[in-house]
Amino acid sequence: MVVLSVLLAGVWVGKGQMEGNQYTLWKILSGLDSAVATLRKGGAESISSVYSLYKDNLPGYSENSALDNNFKQLAQLPSENVKEENIFALRADIVSAAANSGVSVSPIYTYSLFIILAISALVSFIVTLLTKRMVNWELVRHAKSEVSKYMKEHRAAALKRDTKTLNKLEQRKAEINKLQGTMFSQNFKPTIISTVPLLLLWYIIGAMFSGWVVAWLPLRVDLPVFGPLVAFGFGWWWFLTYLGFSQVFRKILIRENVHMASPAAPAPAKVLPK
Repeated sequence: MVVLSVLLAGVWVGKGQMEGNQYTLWKILSGLDSAVATLRKGGAESISSVYSLYKDNLPGYSENSALDNNFKQLAQLPSENVKEENIFALRADIVSAAANSGVSVSPIYTYSLFIILAISALVSFIVTLLTKRMVNWELVRHAKSEVSKYMKEHRAAALKRDTKTLNKLEQRKAEINKLQGTMFSQNFKPTIISTVPLLLLWYIIGAMFSGWVVAWLPLRVDLPVFGPLVAFGFGWWWFLTYLGFSQVFRKILIRENVHMASPAAPAPAKVLPK
């Protein structure tokens, strides 16, 4: 609830401040980033629509200014002649000129890389802590150990065509299914609690950073299902950071891969007096 409150407050402040020239600046920068993304994916992109937005909504810039002339020339170029380095240089000039005029994008977007990183770290820590407290890990480890042992024995017997052992293992099938059900139910308990808050967080932060490039990749990555990836928007950056922090916190707080302690050695038998 604390995290949600902070996020909702941030959304309210950020959206409330983005009015007039500030919102126009945000749309211009977002449009230029979109053009660069298209170029990196191998497409051709014109920034004429972004220039129109610039001219129609930022009257503080003179038509004779160097910035305006540069923007105009770049917008009039054929789409195949537009280069990403020119767009990045123009973007930096626009940010600088806007700052001199007292207009700037909210720090929520300027430092979105670190803000989303911090939020994902905090949320993954809370979810991991919740998981640690709700799950009986000793029971899970025991079930996991027994299932793993059973599977190894089954594979070995199958390779040796040991019918006698296979029949013996088959008699334990119900027990193993029950242990697998125990593992699933234990791990599913925190999922029931955390799913709705996580979806709500995803919706809030996603709406907040929609259309904004959080980080650029140094190289284009061609993914089999999603296609070329050239930049991290909110979705990709949240997914990677949340997944990474979750793995780290699980190793630290839960230590799932730590084997169960070996059973204590049996106490020596008492020698009865003669």
